[in-house]
Amino acid sequence: METKITVLVSEDLRRQAKAAAALHGRTLSDVVREMLESYVGERLDPRMAAHRAPRPHVPTPDSARVRAEEA
Repeated sequence: METKITVLVSEDLRRQAKAAAALHGRTLSDVVREMLESYVGERLDPRMAAHRAPRPHVPTPDSARVRAEEA
């Protein structure tokens, strides 16, 4: 059974996260659910963190802009 939760974030963060998820064919709900599962799993079993593959970097519109400005 799934339940709905409310998380307060800035509009800018919501927009960026939704765009980043869409770039990878995911919904914002999918990304948040996966991140919560990972967070809870690591906190309940710290050994998981040592064996978990690193998460891939998910580019956001701001991260691309920052890289362009640094170049």
